[in-house]
Amino acid sequence: MFFFTRLQTPRFSSTDYEKLIERMLVDAAILEGSSHKYNALLKLKGHVAKMAASLHQLKGLSSSATIEPLEKCIQQAIFNTIDNKKTDHNEIKNRLAHLKEDLNSEEGRKIISGLFMFTNGLLTTVSAVGIIIFGAAMTTGPVGMALLALTMAIVSALVLMIAAYSLYVDGRNLFDKQIKEIESGIDFLIEEYTELQAGNAEELDNMGRVYN
Repeated sequence: MFFFTRLQTPRFSSTDYEKLIERMLVDAAILEGSSHKYNALLKLKGHVAKMAASLHQLKGLSSSATIEPLEKCIQQAIFNTIDNKKTDHNEIKNRLAHLKEDLNSEEGRKIISGLFMFTNGLLTTVSAVGIIIFGAAMTTGPVGMALLALTMAIVSALVLMIAAYSLYVDGRNLFDKQIKEIESGIDFLIEEYTELQAGNAEELDNMGRVYN
């Protein structure tokens, strides 16, 4: 039964635009600047992290060919905003609309997520039991058996973490959390953060030259 499941893995590295924003947040000139502008950058960081995570999750949930083009478009929009360059907002909105339509047309997407939540729930339970059993075996058996039990306990712990994360991802998919976070991040980037940019174009332009 456990072969009939879908395991998701979290991101283990940040995107280039996440790293850029992190560097900006610790820059002395920005730290000494307006708290309103710094808070806006912090909000952008939060939205960007959610968008990156949601795009990563969608790649494991959907076969839509529109995910990667949208991701590249979002990345370019973030760089353009920071570097005070013009961004084609229509393109990013249209690509988002295309992805939403693709997701809506994928019949059984949420049913499949529900099924995988069931199988991953069983896998999570079995892995947790395995940790307990192998943990007990480490303290009662001979050295060779204890080492084997330790190895199996580590494997069980890894499977438990991956299965639990997969449950989380599929649960979010049932309520369209990924696409909602992407849409919210795009709205912030286009409508709110760009207003801040317009009020401080010179400073943002200088930051773009330094960090790009």
